[in-house]
Formats: sequence, structure tokens, C-alpha cells
Amino acid sequence: MIGKSALVCMLASAAFLGGVVATALTTAFAQVQTSEQSVVLTPGASAVVELTENPSTGYVWRFDAERSKNAAIVKLVDQGFSRPASDRPPIGAPGRHRWSLEGVSAGRAELTFVNLRPWEDRPVREHVVAVEVQ
Repeated sequence: MIGKSALVCMLASAAFLGGVVATALTTAFAQVQTSEQSVVLTPGASAVVELTENPSTGYVWRFDAERSKNAAIVKLVDQGFSRPASDRPPIGAPGRHRWSLEGVSAGRAELTFVNLRPWEDRPVREHVVAVEVQ
């Protein structure tokens, strides 16, 4: 998170440079890309959620329990990050973060996953999985 004095300096610089920095800063904080997915399960059945991430940039996906709704109807297991299958994957290449979902009890849930750097508060991307357990 940017400190107040750093933000003031950036805004003052932006005013001096014609507002270019201030516009870029506002745009970066305002845009969050959201994607959606739907899953229908029966109790005991499972599905997988896979999201592309590149930990070398600092951005990783994590499950956000606070923003999710009725997550108790699903058992969620974080299976971690895996690199592309090859003998020597390129340094910094993206891979896949996987979670398994298992239906526990009937109902509807909305699971929210956020893509952010661990030291920041605002995600750059969000993925919402609507789950119905029948």
C-alpha cells in the first residue's frame, strides 16, 4: 500500500507533469477484472478450479473467505501451484493454481478467489465460482 507522503509526492509530480501519473494511478486502482464460473455438484461429488498465475511477478491467487458466501456447503482443498510440464520450463513462466471442491450439503454458494500480491490489499483480478450442491 502506498504511504500518504508517497502518494502526495506522486500527485504533486503528476500535476507538474500534466496529470499523467495521477491518471495512471487512479486507473490502476479502479480496474479489477472479474471472471465467473458455475459448478453443480451432488454431496460427495467433486470438481476442480484452475486459475493461471505467475508467482514470479508476486501475484498469486488465494481463496477469500470473507468475500465468499455460504462456503460451508463445499469442502475446499488448495492443491497449490504447478509449473508447465516440460523438462526445463522457462524461468518466470506462468503455471496453474488448483483447488478441489467437494459438495458437502445442499445449497448455493459463491466462492471468491482474488489475485494479488501478498503485501497489497486490492486484488487486480477476481474469480467467482457459483456452486450449487443438489
